[in-house]
Amino acid sequence: MLKLIFFPFYMGYYALIFIAKLIEVIGELLSIIIAPIVAIISNKKKELDIEENDDDLTVKLKSLKKLHKKGLITDYDYSIKKQELLDKMK
Repeated sequence: MLKLIFFPFYMGYYALIFIAKLIEVIGELLSIIIAPIVAIISNKKKELDIEENDDDLTVKLKSLKKLHKKGLITDYDYSIKKQELLDKMK
């Protein structure tokens, strides 16, 4: 008779354990599915950052060359600044 009284509590306990395990399994599946997507997105972002840096570097080098051609900066200053910009690229 006592088991019949506590039966819903036992079932509630096991139901909670089942739900907790189910949530754990769903979380693992989501991490397996989402991890490659996150990796792809982060790689694309890195590629875009590299392209933006390359474009930015190209613009800076071109403007530096224009200043040098106009005679606004010396050969020495041009070569030093050019080398600094190229070193930042590495």
